[in-house]
Amino acid sequence: MKVTTLRNKDKEGGFALSVMDFAQFIQRISHDTSSNYIVMLRDEYYRLAGRLTRYRYYEQIPDVRPLCQYCRKRSGEIKMVEYNGLVMIEVEGLNNSIEVEETKREAALLPQTLCAIEGCDGHSVVVLARVTLPDGGVPKGGEQLDMFLMQAYRTAVMCYAPMLSFPITIKRPAPDMAVKMPLDAQPYVNHHATPFIIEQPVRYDADLMPDVGLTSNPLDRLSMDAGAVVSMHEMFAACHSEAMIQITEHGLAGDPMAEVSVIARCCRRAGLPEEEATRHILWHYYKERETDVRSMVRVAYDQNKAGVKSAMPKKQAVALMLREFLSRRYEIRYNEVKGVTEYKRRQSLDFMYHELTKRDRNTILHEAALEGIEAFDSEVNGLLDSNYVSRYNPVADFLGSVGAWDGRDYIGELAARVPNNNKHWVHLFTRWFLSMVAHWMGYDRDHSNSTAPILIGAQGFHKSTFCRILLPPELRDYYTDGLDMRNKIEAERSLGRFLLINIDEFDQLSDSQFAQVKHLFQKPEVSVRRSYSSVIETHQRYASFIATTNQTDVLRDPTGNRRYLCVEVTAPIQTDLPLNYKQLYAQAVAYIRDGKQYWIDAADEALINSANRQFEQQSPLEHIVRTCYSVPEAGETFTLMKITDIMMRVKKNPLFKSDMNNLIVLGRIMTKMSFEKQRKRDGWYYVVHEIGANTTA
Repeated sequence: MKVTTLRNKDKEGGFALSVMDFAQFIQRISHDTSSNYIVMLRDEYYRLAGRLTRYRYYEQIPDVRPLCQYCRKRSGEIKMVEYNGLVMIEVEGLNNSIEVEETKREAALLPQTLCAIEGCDGHSVVVLARVTLPDGGVPKGGEQLDMFLMQAYRTAVMCYAPMLSFPITIKRPAPDMAVKMPLDAQPYVNHHATPFIIEQPVRYDADLMPDVGLTSNPLDRLSMDAGAVVSMHEMFAACHSEAMIQITEHGLAGDPMAEVSVIARCCRRAGLPEEEATRHILWHYYKERETDVRSMVRVAYDQNKAGVKSAMPKKQAVALMLREFLSRRYEIRYNEVKGVTEYKRRQSLDFMYHELTKRDRNTILHEAALEGIEAFDSEVNGLLDSNYVSRYNPVADFLGSVGAWDGRDYIGELAARVPNNNKHWVHLFTRWFLSMVAHWMGYDRDHSNSTAPILIGAQGFHKSTFCRILLPPELRDYYTDGLDMRNKIEAERSLGRFLLINIDEFDQLSDSQFAQVKHLFQKPEVSVRRSYSSVIETHQRYASFIATTNQTDVLRDPTGNRRYLCVEVTAPIQTDLPLNYKQLYAQAVAYIRDGKQYWIDAADEALINSANRQFEQQSPLEHIVRTCYSVPEAGETFTLMKITDIMMRVKKNPLFKSDMNNLIVLGRIMTKMSFEKQRKRDGWYYVVHEIGANTTA
């Protein structure tokens, strides 16, 4: 097992990466080798008031990433080598070394504990526990590792919380979770720790990270940065000490609700937020009913309950209480891409936002009633569906976080992962990729990204996997390969709901579905009418298309196939290599903002049409036309013929059938075959060379 450390080298962002064995790591933390920066941090701990980042040498203390081993590539990029089979929890905000040692001793009671170490600030404990899959292995990386870590973290918190006297600081687990270099002369270490056995989750689910706020076990935790946690903990500790003196003086000891009321009033006077006071009090009085504790705290924090009658109308008071209640108990946002309101509980182990369903709204209404808020469901729904709920755009959020591009051609490297013989593939794929991102950013809303790559190749070539990994994990929820073409209304709504739509098995589309897909390709925006409404609403289109198939003759549009960028995959696509999504999309954003062309022009269409000829289906009628006529070359004999005359000769072919007798379809075929048209006084004529005839114009 290898432990990775990162240390800043200069103000320009350079860093040093080092890897050491776990035994070396334990030996390393026994004394401060960072120029005594850790010792000085502990000396200044109380002066910093929990804001550790203000410590002048904070960046000089190395970061430790114990969960995975990392290395640095030649390009300077950090790459994960392997997962160590560990999960990390932290207990922060401890008051002194006695509480630190007590927490270490309690964590050591579980056989899964590999080590329990005093944290960098001297007021926290870092616990590492072993975890494994049922077969003894561990996930290799990617989305599977992310889901495995969430399940492992949930299991660890649920197991350690009842054992520990102090609250666990809830942090979202990730492979690159880091802590500042610990310092502990006597860490607890168990090299023979028994791992937690964790089943590999197959998807993110509400059941994967259930809310624990309503359990009798005190597992509600802060979801803040470490500095805020320490500050809140210290504030409550001071309030609790003051309250205990008052409780003793007034003889209230032994009456839990009276004690809660005194503590809550002290917290209110000190300016501690109500929900933070409630969380800490629930931790001390976890044997009491949560509703009773919350009611007592609410009374203490509500000025109107102190005997002063409010002059404001009841409806106004309820509206204000509802807004305060929702902001205190939940995080709510309106997802502009999905078009739904989402929520998650504050101080919960559920890190994922979920759609706010009718059942969830009823739960919120009931919980508000338990706090004494007399609200109707229409008032709750009115607030949840109003502009008081902040808007959230996952696309803008992700693209705004990618940072500056480092100049490397990540898009070209991604395209090059697809083995093929089309020398223009990288260029055309780059245009398509830029167009996809440009339309996410709202560029050129008068047009759509009407071109779609079609990956053609044998089964097992990872075509669908390649389509899926085009989106980063943060946006993977906005990818689909299950578009229902039978429901035209839902298909059109999908243009604003998804970012990338994969039409799997493209060759299986019926003629009507093929026409519907072509229609969707060229729609620049989404027009929908909600139920029971006469108003048609227009929304931004986000979706771009990509497709896969095993068949080579997939193009059957007689008017042309310039919208399809077909490429024959000649070998399995490399989908197992890591992708630097931040830089991939940073390159796209940089190109677009610099004015680089992201649309398909006439020259690109000529390249596409040339490459697509080998993938076009030839209808029986087209086959007959090709046996009768060809486009005359220079110096070759030609004839001017009306479409009706051409049909008369085509009908004489033994392969002709009655259902082919359609002049409109025949005209499309002549256009597709690039026959020139000339207008005469009596109508349009085609310039053709009759095969098997010797005719002079």
